[in-house]
Amino acid sequence: MAVLPHHPLRECSRAAALPLCACLCLALCGCAMVLGLEPLAISNWHPRDSRLAAGDVGEIWVQFSADADHPRAEEAFSLSENSRPMTGSFSWSGHRLAFTPTRPLQDGNDYEMAVLASAETTEGNSLQKDFRFAFTTRKESVRPTVCSVQPTDGSRVSGPLQAVVLTFSEPVDRASFLAAWSVSPDPGGSISFSPKGAVATFTPLAGWQPGTEYRITVSDALTDLCGNHLASALRTRFTAGADTIRPHLSAVYAVLNGTPSPTPMDPGSATTPGTGFEATMGLQIVFDKDVQRQDIESFIDIEPAWGFQIDPAGAPRATFLLAPTERFAWGTLYRLTIRGGVRDESGNATAADSTWFFRVDGAATRPPSIGCVLFNGDPTPLAPFGNLDLSAFAAGVDAVAWFDVYVDLASGASIDPFSLMHSFTVTATNGAAILTPLAVAVGAFADPQPAPQPGLTPARVSVKICNTTNSGMVTLGVSEGW
Repeated sequence: MAVLPHHPLRECSRAAALPLCACLCLALCGCAMVLGLEPLAISNWHPRDSRLAAGDVGEIWVQFSADADHPRAEEAFSLSENSRPMTGSFSWSGHRLAFTPTRPLQDGNDYEMAVLASAETTEGNSLQKDFRFAFTTRKESVRPTVCSVQPTDGSRVSGPLQAVVLTFSEPVDRASFLAAWSVSPDPGGSISFSPKGAVATFTPLAGWQPGTEYRITVSDALTDLCGNHLASALRTRFTAGADTIRPHLSAVYAVLNGTPSPTPMDPGSATTPGTGFEATMGLQIVFDKDVQRQDIESFIDIEPAWGFQIDPAGAPRATFLLAPTERFAWGTLYRLTIRGGVRDESGNATAADSTWFFRVDGAATRPPSIGCVLFNGDPTPLAPFGNLDLSAFAAGVDAVAWFDVYVDLASGASIDPFSLMHSFTVTATNGAAILTPLAVAVGAFADPQPAPQPGLTPARVSVKICNTTNSGMVTLGVSEGW
């Protein structure tokens, strides 16, 4: 703060003079705060030209309007090259602060000299605002632009080796182009330039893949020969393949033992589905043109779920065989949906979902069912919750008897005796009897022969019986899936 002169009052008593003096001092001090020293300012600087060659820059300095606090002024000073701070050393001559960069300035760069408002005089008066001065050592500062791109954005290319040609408003730095260029997916290739460097050409090595969309990017890291960056990044895309016609799902066929049905399946509906489908069948889907094999499974929905596999070969094709890895559930209604989006070799996609409904109710794969059961030669079939007469078997004595199980089979089907033996159970409650299955006979029987039952096929299950004097309930069972 400035020191103001003080003149004592000569014509007042000491007692009265002190308060008045104090008031005057306060008033004078108040005037010093308002009318005191001017804020610190930058009165001159060098360089003053906004564009010059690096060799013409000479000494770099700023001139303060008053004695500056050296440490604070040096801390507030900076010189940046392309927005990156430069290091260097300071020297003073009066009010002038000079900065010598560790590395000399170079042509083709942008520089900014700055002094922050934190710089202040030795009395503590600071700059009113930051000081900044920008200059460039570039020959010119016009940014390059993209004049044209071939192929054009969103177009299609028919030739697998068609080049990508980019024309710029001026010659560009070749190294910066290589750093700024990218293509995705990348087929590999070579880049060449016109003699003056304003045209860059990319020629693919492996060729553009039909149906694939390619994205070209040239970032703003690209510069011209003076180091000016591309005005804005380039992003463009094109699709390989000249075909623009969407593929169409033509038909779905039922397949039995690898052979498709001669007629396609009727799409049907949930209330009127296709019928006659066998549990062991597969499916064949047919398009009107070759489509991509990649991820075709992701477009196929079957409800309820059913396991299948498709030939893994990757070549495009029009026909796909869905080979079963499990049987369809007989009697079940299925819905097959081929979702839209399946692409052909030119990238055209099917427009909509296609749906088929079918019920698995084919006669050849109808599961077997039990028609009736006869016990030990009695011609009368056992009735559910009826009586099983074991009075002919002495209590405590092992004996052999049999159950003739009559099965309703699909046409051409036969009984697997091992499966039936594994699935057959007979139990008694309250210790009424101990019944143990011994064997299953199919086709050839010991006398007496099973009594014929129209439409049913007999199987004889021999059992060991140990009767008791207790009464109870006997349960015969054949587990599901035999």
